[in-house]
Amino acid sequence: MAGPRIHILGAGNIGSLVATSLAATPGKTCQPLVNLILRSPERVRDYERQGGALTIYRTVAGVPVEISRQIPAVDPNSLVRRYQASLGQSNKNKSKPDNSTLDNLVVSVKTHQTVSALGPLIPAITPSTAILLLQNGMGSYESLCRTYWPDPALRPQFYVAITTHGVNSVGAPHQQHLSNFSFTHASPGYITIARVPSNPQLAETSDEALEKQQEEDASRQSPLVKALEHAPGLKARYVPYPEFLVTQVDKLVANAVINPLTALYECYNGELSALSSLDSLVYGLSRECADVFCAEYRDIIPAAELHASFNVARFADLVSSVIKATAENRSSMLQDVLALRDTEIDDICGHVVRLGYKHGKGVLHHKMMLDLVKSKVSLGRDRAKRSAPIVNI
Repeated sequence: MAGPRIHILGAGNIGSLVATSLAATPGKTCQPLVNLILRSPERVRDYERQGGALTIYRTVAGVPVEISRQIPAVDPNSLVRRYQASLGQSNKNKSKPDNSTLDNLVVSVKTHQTVSALGPLIPAITPSTAILLLQNGMGSYESLCRTYWPDPALRPQFYVAITTHGVNSVGAPHQQHLSNFSFTHASPGYITIARVPSNPQLAETSDEALEKQQEEDASRQSPLVKALEHAPGLKARYVPYPEFLVTQVDKLVANAVINPLTALYECYNGELSALSSLDSLVYGLSRECADVFCAEYRDIIPAAELHASFNVARFADLVSSVIKATAENRSSMLQDVLALRDTEIDDICGHVVRLGYKHGKGVLHHKMMLDLVKSKVSLGRDRAKRSAPIVNI
């Protein structure tokens, strides 16, 4: 019996790591059937010209290791056409549509690209589709619901995930010409997964508590969750939604400090420790996060846990530990800024700013980071357009 069919939308750093790990799951009987969804037919042809494979470079016990897996790829419009054709055929034969169906979808595009990236796939998504959002930042689930599924009864099964894996799109260190589909797994981490519950509010009765527990138990057995838990090297784990929110906020707090600062100063994560203003910036950003998320999740996370988790001292210690643990990493935002790409600042610091306005909390530090990173990208694009020289003073 074949494993679950899983489509990966977004063959960037993390999406490629997940796809390669899933494809490397041992055992033919339970190995997932992995497919990439690339943004256009041109991108698919480019991928196929380069061998139709994803390659991950990592170091194991001091020894360089190359892991390469050939994974089929399709563009969104072609996939939907196949699905609609197979749906028509299955209706005639009274059978299930073929492998063009989106049974399980891992979304690893940039957060700000999520709504537009999913648009072409909507015809192939049903309430039985399991969608996992594996991204930096927060807010894409809410945006998708507002845009495509305002009726909860018609929504697919949504899962959310965060990762601490560090992946760079720089290929093998010894290669000068690097493929667009080669990546270095710079720092191993883990993936934390949760199902977005139908009602995230705290249970008020024993019946509500029982219903929530039954929903959690069913979600843990999802073929998508099981496949990710068994994929080698991912260290994926499933947790209840309130526990996930604490972990997700921790990740966002670390990103809200490290990502914009490394992008602005163009430095490795560990070099932030040399900034004379680091402590005051960490305090200001941590204070705003504590205020905002205590207000946002007071009806979802029990009060004692809420205030124990979302406080300035804990956030400051967290940021310090992440800087040390990822000292040799280049943040994804730095990589985007250097390539003059749109960053995820709107979904990291911008998310805190929006929640601050919603709850009447001060968010000046996050607004400053938001404006500075956007300005740096716009300045870089202007310089590139004018072929302006580097300023030497």
